[in-house]
Amino acid sequence: MKNIKPNKDLYDANPLFKLEIAKYRLSFSTKVPISIKGLAPVLRSRFGFILKKRFCPFQNYEKISCKACKNALTCLYIILFSPSKESIKPEFKGQGRCHLNPPRPYCLNVIFKNNTNKIMPPKTVPQENEPQKTKPKENAQIELTLFGKKAIQYQRPMLESIIHALTSIHVSKLNLVADNNIAHNNINVFYPLTPFFWETIVPEKKDDKMQIIVKNDKYITDNVLYNTLEQWINALPKPEITYDNNGVSMLEIVFKTPFQLARAASKFTFTAFMQSIISRIRDLKRIYHIDNDMGDFSKNFYSKIENITIFKNLKNIELIRYSYSQKKNIKMGGLKGTLILKGDIKPFLPLIKAGFLTGVGKKTVYGLGHFDLYNKPFE
Repeated sequence: MKNIKPNKDLYDANPLFKLEIAKYRLSFSTKVPISIKGLAPVLRSRFGFILKKRFCPFQNYEKISCKACKNALTCLYIILFSPSKESIKPEFKGQGRCHLNPPRPYCLNVIFKNNTNKIMPPKTVPQENEPQKTKPKENAQIELTLFGKKAIQYQRPMLESIIHALTSIHVSKLNLVADNNIAHNNINVFYPLTPFFWETIVPEKKDDKMQIIVKNDKYITDNVLYNTLEQWINALPKPEITYDNNGVSMLEIVFKTPFQLARAASKFTFTAFMQSIISRIRDLKRIYHIDNDMGDFSKNFYSKIENITIFKNLKNIELIRYSYSQKKNIKMGGLKGTLILKGDIKPFLPLIKAGFLTGVGKKTVYGLGHFDLYNKPFE
């Protein structure tokens, strides 16, 4: 496998790219029109409830707090869904630099194939001499990404719990959108989301080159998907690079979900964006990989970042969601829109691809911080 090091005088991120990640996609449809906004957070909430019910050894699991729990090092709910500083084993704390609230070993994303801001029910097609039938058709996919061998090892309960969570989301928790054919006050569908099947996308060598290959549910059952971030980066297609009249390269990045980053709250810069990607991968590797080598980034690396010109069309989106478990409002907004990079972009592509795979900024478990480098979902 090739060494991902565009310029040894700039940086060496190969140690960071040893982190194992796996991606799974669940196709689903809906019986009522729902908005993109809020689906991932609601799913995450139900997902956590179901995992806790499944793994917590106490009958009063709904009321009991996980703080200072004696089972923290062995409870799969804490390990897979809600790790704390105390629950992380010493060998995974990366020289003791573990956050009070460490990153979760997963993130959620909703992929919409029709590039709209809503998911619509499948159309009802009348059949001759038969009652109307709704043809099963996936409108969107839930993407689950797992980080580290421990989480990937328990992929099956994670995938089963996501299906359970999706089917148990009540219509009152979803953001419905206007539709001329449906009177919302007459809706009698209480659990409108229908899952179809899991599939996985894996980096694999085909025709003498690394590619992203779609595999079915049987492949997931028969395999544990320990692929490294390096393998993923090598297999991803090249983003579409355009050039200005002077031959200077340009790359468009689209923030499809709000992006939260404290250092970019007042002014968004490419430096802040790249630092957030590096910090994100370092935090994940520090906790979910036994090797604590954090790579090396030279002063020239950051100087070269400053030479990149950015054109941004970003808006701050204000979104609030009430958390019943935390009993408080959670800010779900952030920067959303497009960013165009102009300059010598090539040295930074491996890191940008890594950020595309892991998500960046805060609240990636709620579906935030996902950006796109491609015109359509890669497969």
